[in-house]
Amino acid sequence: MEHEKKLKFFFVAIILVVVLLTIFGIMINVISNRHIAQKLAEDHDTLKGAYAEYREINSMADNVNMAASMPWSVDVQSQIDGTVTHVLVKHGDIVKAGDILCYVENKNLEISVAGAEADISEARINLRNLELNVNRNTQLLTQEAVSQAEYDTSVAQRDAMQDHIASLETKKAGLMEQQNKLVVRAPQDGVVIRIYTKEGTYLSPGRAILLLGKTDNLQVRFGLSLEQAQRLLHHGAKELIMEIPDELLSYRIYPLDKEYVKEQAHNVFSIKNLRLTPDLDSGASSYTLYGEVENGGQYLEPTTYNKVKLYSSATHKVLSVPREAVKKAEDNQGDYCVYLLDDNNRVMIRQVVCGIKNENYVEILDGLQQGDRVLLTTRSFIQEGEQVKLSMED
Repeated sequence: MEHEKKLKFFFVAIILVVVLLTIFGIMINVISNRHIAQKLAEDHDTLKGAYAEYREINSMADNVNMAASMPWSVDVQSQIDGTVTHVLVKHGDIVKAGDILCYVENKNLEISVAGAEADISEARINLRNLELNVNRNTQLLTQEAVSQAEYDTSVAQRDAMQDHIASLETKKAGLMEQQNKLVVRAPQDGVVIRIYTKEGTYLSPGRAILLLGKTDNLQVRFGLSLEQAQRLLHHGAKELIMEIPDELLSYRIYPLDKEYVKEQAHNVFSIKNLRLTPDLDSGASSYTLYGEVENGGQYLEPTTYNKVKLYSSATHKVLSVPREAVKKAEDNQGDYCVYLLDDNNRVMIRQVVCGIKNENYVEILDGLQQGDRVLLTTRSFIQEGEQVKLSMED
């Protein structure tokens, strides 16, 4: 009996907890609905709007992928086998033609050069002795103390030694030429892009030591959609401005040119000599835009970047509205639409044709006239034909 009483009490307690939680949930729901209704009413009372006006804007495309490459690069290769003893440059160093990049050691070559020098020294001593013998035989020949044959033999020995020394010096010159290759020099002016070796590395002929390139002017290419290409080049832009997020330049390895930094923000670059492929009127869905960028501050590396922002350097006075006023159309009558207000503040959905865009405004090519009023923010409860209160943006 006692067990049954406890069990009944337990079930009653559970039922009470469930009832209390249900009541609490209903109360929260009612309060939330009242709050939402109040906010909707407030939003419905006054909505923000703006005028379609002629504004100076420049076209823009964001989140563009870009690849930068050097106009030339060269692998500096070892011309002889040996071991790297000293590397005198580091990533990003600017070098001039003839600057020493590293030293390589080849002990066998050093021994061969020393041996050639010793052979030449010994041959020159022998030559001096042979020349003395010729001089002596010359005097003795006039006194008829030696035969002509003995004299001719001494001269032939001297001449042979001279030829031998010339051969030894040619051999040494070849060895010295090889030894000069142990000092690796820059073949032309450039920037050290990458170093493949380190001290102690053994090199065979033809092995790359480092990559040298030109980075003060880079070739760039961008992947664009049809909309982005039309937006940027609609007014025949000859030059574009490129902005790269700071965080993508935080690992820059190149030294700074202080004068360049004073002239230009480090993450903003001018793109010139534009070339689009295929042509804009080809009907393609994707395009490649080529250009050249001055990189005097050495901020850009020859690599790929994303989240790049492109915009035209020149502005154009065009009929425009704020970007938030333009919506994707829900039917097939057009790609974009705006919520237009008539003289009685009644909402009309108007299809529009858009042109260039920047961070704040969109050009309207067709669908609106100067002075038209459009809603900046819309809610799902707003219906076409509904009358609203409007607060115009300055």
